[in-house]
Amino acid sequence: MIGLPHDSPWGGVQHCEKLIEGVYLVSTASHGGVMVRKNAADFLSSDARKVAFGDGNYLCFEEDCDEAVVIRELLDKKLWVLPDRIADKAVYEENINRSIQNWNPEYWAARNKNRAAQTSCGEETELEMRDVRKDIIFRDSDYKEKFRIKDGESIKITVAYDGEELLRKCRYLDEAHLNVGSTCYHVDEFMEKMSRVGNTYEPIPGQLPELDVVIAEPCKPPCDAVIPMNRLSLHELVGGEALIELKERAAYVRGKDGNGVVGVCGISGGELTSLHPYEAQTIRRQLTEKPPATATAKPVALSERLEAGKVKAAAHIPVWDDHTLAQRQAEWR
Repeated sequence: MIGLPHDSPWGGVQHCEKLIEGVYLVSTASHGGVMVRKNAADFLSSDARKVAFGDGNYLCFEEDCDEAVVIRELLDKKLWVLPDRIADKAVYEENINRSIQNWNPEYWAARNKNRAAQTSCGEETELEMRDVRKDIIFRDSDYKEKFRIKDGESIKITVAYDGEELLRKCRYLDEAHLNVGSTCYHVDEFMEKMSRVGNTYEPIPGQLPELDVVIAEPCKPPCDAVIPMNRLSLHELVGGEALIELKERAAYVRGKDGNGVVGVCGISGGELTSLHPYEAQTIRRQLTEKPPATATAKPVALSERLEAGKVKAAAHIPVWDDHTLAQRQAEWR
């Protein structure tokens, strides 16, 4: 875990409060704001990112005008709740909204437009999902961009010595690294290897956008899956109406009827996207250690719970004969 920031664009940090991992409310001798680590900023919408300014590894939101944008995003996505020290939470949220309307009206308009689209009953609006997958860049032997594809798409490699064509799925790891099939490469390393053996590689046209997700079902180990990139596929995944719970780096998709099936995908710019390969490893481990709760367990009535408690309590009450009781009384004296 990376430590709390000690420096800020407003000076040395005197007080720092972690809102969620990678998001810090800081104050200095004269000023402050919210600092969001760039590698933890996927929850921010593209409109929120426009409000921030960069400072090293952080996106920074100044306290007077811009900090409310981050607070609004965290509350909207249920990643953070207002602490108990805020007595009147409704008034606090009103002040947040008023600050955004005054200082960032363009963000406020975009937020309201997006929320209206999400709650629209129109079928097309409900099922559409914006493609925000990262671009994977491939280079030629001159180290210039040759082509780019979206995270999760495939390329065709033509083997030099026999002309065999290999289809390999590619995953974005970071700006300089990717997976081709199951092998991790630096982008230049892949190009150099292909050039050295004489292989050629090219994108495959017409690929439909897909989501890489992790699926967990009761009594089954979690597994990877690929589904079409639309909300209808999420509904089909969980066998009914899908409820989406946004967390810090992933979105948990559950069925409203509580059938126990859980799908986990990624978040980028506030939108659902493919789960990052490294994040998928973490999610699989977490779901293996703590399987998703199901709603199929038989509810226990309060009277039954009380009766069970009495039985357990009775089992722990020692039973003494007259001789043992006399010994205990002597000891107590």
